[in-house]
Amino acid sequence: MNKKQSNKKNSPKIVVTGDVTIDWLEVSIPPITTHKNEKNILNWQIIKGTKQYAKLGGSFLLAEFVKAASELDALSPKLIDIEKIPPHEIIHSQVKLGKFPLSKENSKETVYRVSTFKGYSGPENNEPSFLKVDKDDPGAQILILDDAGNGFRDAPEEFWPLVLTKGKPDFIVYKMSNPLTEGKLWEKVSREFADKLILIITADDLRRSGAKISRKVSWESTAKDYIWQMACNPNLLSLNICSNLIVRFGVDGAIIYRRREGDVEADLFYDPEIGEDNFSEYYPGKMLGIGAPFTAAVATSLLKKGSNQLQEGVRNGLLASRKLWKLGFGKDYNNLEYQYDEVFNTKPEKNSIINVQIPISFNADSADPYYWCILDDITDIGLEKAAFNYVIYGKDSSLNRVPLGQFRYLKTYSRAEIESLSNIKNLIQEYLSSPDITRPLSIAVFGPPGAGKSFAVTEVAKSVAPEKLAKDPLEFNLSQFNSTQELLNSFHRIRDIALKGKMPIVFFDEFDCDFEGKLGWLKYFLYPMNDGLFRQGEAVHPIGKSIFVFAGGTCKTFAEFSREENKTQENESGSVTSDRQRFIDAKGPDFVSRLRGYINIKGPDPMYKNDKHYIIRRAIIIRFLLQKNAKHIFDSNKKCHIDAGVLRALLKVPQYKHGVRSIQAIMEMSMIAGRKSYEQAALPSLEQLKLNVDTETFSRLVTRDVLLGGFREELAKAIHEKYLNNNKDNKEKTKAMVPWVELPEEYKETNRRQADDIPGKLKVIGCDFTPVPSGEKPTLIKFKKEEIETMAKMEHEQWVKQKFLQGWTYGEKKNNNKKTHPDLIEWDRLSSIAKKKDEHAVQAIPELLASKGFEIYRLK
Repeated sequence: MNKKQSNKKNSPKIVVTGDVTIDWLEVSIPPITTHKNEKNILNWQIIKGTKQYAKLGGSFLLAEFVKAASELDALSPKLIDIEKIPPHEIIHSQVKLGKFPLSKENSKETVYRVSTFKGYSGPENNEPSFLKVDKDDPGAQILILDDAGNGFRDAPEEFWPLVLTKGKPDFIVYKMSNPLTEGKLWEKVSREFADKLILIITADDLRRSGAKISRKVSWESTAKDYIWQMACNPNLLSLNICSNLIVRFGVDGAIIYRRREGDVEADLFYDPEIGEDNFSEYYPGKMLGIGAPFTAAVATSLLKKGSNQLQEGVRNGLLASRKLWKLGFGKDYNNLEYQYDEVFNTKPEKNSIINVQIPISFNADSADPYYWCILDDITDIGLEKAAFNYVIYGKDSSLNRVPLGQFRYLKTYSRAEIESLSNIKNLIQEYLSSPDITRPLSIAVFGPPGAGKSFAVTEVAKSVAPEKLAKDPLEFNLSQFNSTQELLNSFHRIRDIALKGKMPIVFFDEFDCDFEGKLGWLKYFLYPMNDGLFRQGEAVHPIGKSIFVFAGGTCKTFAEFSREENKTQENESGSVTSDRQRFIDAKGPDFVSRLRGYINIKGPDPMYKNDKHYIIRRAIIIRFLLQKNAKHIFDSNKKCHIDAGVLRALLKVPQYKHGVRSIQAIMEMSMIAGRKSYEQAALPSLEQLKLNVDTETFSRLVTRDVLLGGFREELAKAIHEKYLNNNKDNKEKTKAMVPWVELPEEYKETNRRQADDIPGKLKVIGCDFTPVPSGEKPTLIKFKKEEIETMAKMEHEQWVKQKFLQGWTYGEKKNNNKKTHPDLIEWDRLSSIAKKKDEHAVQAIPELLASKGFEIYRLK
């Protein structure tokens, strides 16, 4: 080992420097005593007071977290007696702390977190002080720069660390704030160390730099917006120079963006149960320095494992930042401190952060070429299996990786629904936070009958601020109104609730029904929606803050209501279709302009031919309704005890006549009161079922396995007939080459076993089967080559096992008396002729099932 290598080995490995602050924490403290008449008690001692604590911030704080994460003594600037340092020497920040519940679920325990950021104080001449790294060493492996935009980026080079001016670091971790990619420090690093640079920025700084990246909508939308902005936004081109760019979305998620040899790769990190900015809903309050443990975790991962394990560093960084937020400054106002060591004790929670690769390319055949849904990417084992597991266990290994939209009791895994509902939630939050807006917030909701429109909007609203809303929503069905006076009466009821200090949620059901002609009600809402007033005679009355929800009755989607499909014709030809003209005449465009958002609720049935997510929607609805109406069929582990046939029918019946109401009706008509499980015998009669589903299809789904068992003998005969047909040219006469009536019982049982094994074989290749409605012709699936081989191998192995149980052994020649057979060997050693026998048998399965009214379909 040469001298240079020896020096590097023995040198400190991490240097941390950059902008520095002293953070002052202000906390309210209780009075020393409440007994004013005690001796020697002064007035100030009976009044609530405050305490202030000085803590190291900026790169000082980052250095402390690096020490905790890496267990190394990172080199950094040093300060002592920070309480005595005035702001004209070192920038001071001030924050006010408050007591907050430890978590949303645990409100009894409290910790101190930030309630208010009060601002900064610093040098009056706008020239902050800079500090050199104590005991600086050019041989460090990792350099961490904390550039908060407070001057260090333009500091004289004498304050730069030696590893930057004289050394050769393995990596530079650059934590940067707005304005991005500016200053002498960035010019130096980006010019000379681009291939070693790990740049960490926040999504909010990107947005402030002009990047249009959606917020609090869906992780897929955010990720795709980011990819597009990085490729097309000229303001962000300078960010492409570094080897790895990491974008933090608070403590909720992150993106790693890599550009190598012209190719781009990107990974999204997210918590499936929490969207952007939603962590604070579970852990109220705010926290200082959440970027510090994130950066420390990334740097530590680089130090120990190199850039190939950067994903682990990002995951650990998110978990550490969350832990810092959860712990706050502790529970004791006399000992407020960062919990450095505890922050990195995050092993039990590692599975809470998922990462997936973001698709960079786009689909030219798609209506939205940049559309991406993680539900499509991850559930490879099949949506049907995931749906079954969700109803029974409340979770599924594949669904656990899919972003979940949860709005109080409403859950959805559909990106489209998450985005629609999140947009409405954001609108309601903004509306509640804007006291100057007094007119109603108007939104529309569409969907088929029984889709759960009212439930969806109510749950979204109450997930925001239930304490501000009236307990129960008001509902008015306009199809039952006969005059405008009834509408005026409804406005008075709304106003009465608003005057009591509660904000009403008001549903105007079937607002798109006919009244005085097509869409006749629309014009009567224009004034209340726009001005928050309604007129009765000469009097004008204010409605007050309220949420108007217009629920469609005749239209299933917003596009159908707004006649969007007719706009193209109108723009291209200059003429207006009669349907579009009626919409215009009914003040439809004026009404739409007053809406602030809309939702399309899909409900439990498929909305279009390729709507494969409907079964997940059904699973969520079914489990919710069972938990609500049949809690006794759930055990202590929250497992739902329901017959497989009943669940299959509930999930797979083609259509419910009245949407969610039909599912609920079937459960309410079932005899499950007092029972520990939902059995087939508990289902209502066929006459009752007829009200809500196609009874024949539903019943065949319930009894599918029983039906197949009933056809056991017929399937066995069909299997034998197929065998005879495939071997009709075979000159060798065996005991099996005879009609079924002459077939020995031993061979008949072999065919019966083959029939019994069909469901198992299909399951292994990711397929299942279902009865088709009477009168419909089953679709014949074509197995892939590898699927045929998989099932043929299973068939052979089961045949070998049965032969061994019957006393047969391997022999070079078949001998019925000695019970020897040359095919009693492993599949790979079989002759091609012997393999073809099993392959022909499994290839016949679709046709055999179709002859009995079943069709095979793929789960994937």
